[in-house]
Amino acid sequence: MPKMKIIKYLLILIISHSLVGCGGGGSSGDVGDDSNPGDGNVNGGLAGKIFTQDGWIIDIPTGKGKRVPGILWDSYCLDFDVVGDDFYCTDPVNTYGRHPNYNAFPSSTGDKYIVAINDCVEGYSLDCIEMYNTNTGEMIGERYELYQSVDIAKFSKNGNYYAYTFSDEAYTDSPTLLIINNVNNEEISFTVMPDDGPISFEWTNDNRLVYAYNGGIYVTSPYSTEGTSIFFMRDYPELSDYIGIGGAVRVSPDGERIAFNLFKSHLTGSYTPQTPWVINIDGTDFHRFANRESENGDGAEVFGSLAWSPDGRYILLIEGYIPSGLFDSWPGSLYAVPSDSRNVKINDEGKDGIIRLKTNYKNDSKDLRYRFDDAVFMWIQ
Repeated sequence: MPKMKIIKYLLILIISHSLVGCGGGGSSGDVGDDSNPGDGNVNGGLAGKIFTQDGWIIDIPTGKGKRVPGILWDSYCLDFDVVGDDFYCTDPVNTYGRHPNYNAFPSSTGDKYIVAINDCVEGYSLDCIEMYNTNTGEMIGERYELYQSVDIAKFSKNGNYYAYTFSDEAYTDSPTLLIINNVNNEEISFTVMPDDGPISFEWTNDNRLVYAYNGGIYVTSPYSTEGTSIFFMRDYPELSDYIGIGGAVRVSPDGERIAFNLFKSHLTGSYTPQTPWVINIDGTDFHRFANRESENGDGAEVFGSLAWSPDGRYILLIEGYIPSGLFDSWPGSLYAVPSDSRNVKINDEGKDGIIRLKTNYKNDSKDLRYRFDDAVFMWIQ
C-alpha cells in the first residue's frame, strides 16, 4: 500500500466511532412530500439510476438512494436514523483530511467510478484520483497529485482512458486538461489553457473531448486535448446578458448534441441565474432548451446540473435550487424533459412530456420527496 494511503487509513483508525442520538425524518420546507408512494415505478416509467458527485446512487424507478461503496465517505455519524433495516446517516463526519471535496463520476455503464478528492490526506497538499468498482467497492486504480489542485476526472466511454483537469498553483493559474491511459497510466495528451478560468468537459462515444472554457465550446480529435471551437458566446448578440458557460456540459449518448447552461451575473451574489441550451456537435442548431417562470421574486431562472438519459430521449435537470447564504435557501426539483424540446416551460403537471422526479436523495428520510438540492449528477443504466 502506498505511503500516502497508509497515512490516510491511520487517520481513520484514530477517529472515535461514536454514535450520538437519533435524527428525524425529512427536513423542513420539502416540496411535494409523499410518504406512501405505493407500488411500481414512482417516476413516470423512467429507468436507470442517478449517480451524484458525492457518491449517492438513486434508483429512478423506486426513487430510493444508497451510498456507493469504496470511498470512506463517512467515518461515523453524529446523528442517525434507523427505518426498518435501513440506516440513514443524517450528520456525517468525513475521513479524507479536514475539508475534503469530492467529485465522483461513473463510467458510461456504471460498473466503476472515478473520484477526484481535494486535500485527501491531512497535513499534505495532496489531491487524489481514485477508481473503484461500483458494486464491490474494490479500488481498481489511483493517482496522486502533489501541489496541484485537481478539479474533476472522468472515464472515456470505453473506460480505457480518463481525463482530468488541474491547476498547478506552484507555477501557473491556467488550468490543464490531461488524458491518461487507464491501462498503463501513461500520459497521452495534455493542454495548458492560455488564461485562467474553469474547464468543464465530457467524453464523446468516439473518444473525443468536448470542453467549455472562457465562453467557448471546443471539440477535440480522438484522445487529444487540443480543441476546435464550435461555439463562442460573443458571436451571438442575443446572449449579451450572459457572461459564461456553466459547469454542466453534457454530450448526448449518440455523440451528436451538447447540452449546457449559460449563466448571468446577479446583483445579490447569493446565487447564479442559469438557463439550459442545446447545440449540435458541429455547431449548428443552437437553441434554448427550457425555461421557468421565476418563483423567488426577482425574475431570475435558476437551473443547475444536466444529464442525458442513456437512450437520449430525455435530459434530466435540476431547477430552482438556491443555496443558503445572505438569503434563505430555495428548494430545487429534478425534471426529466424530452430532449427534442425547444424552450419548453418547466411545469409540475406533466405537460409536454415533462416528468418531475421524487427521491429520498441522501437517505435523510424514508419518504420520497420532490425536493432535490445541491448536486451534480449523471444518468446511468
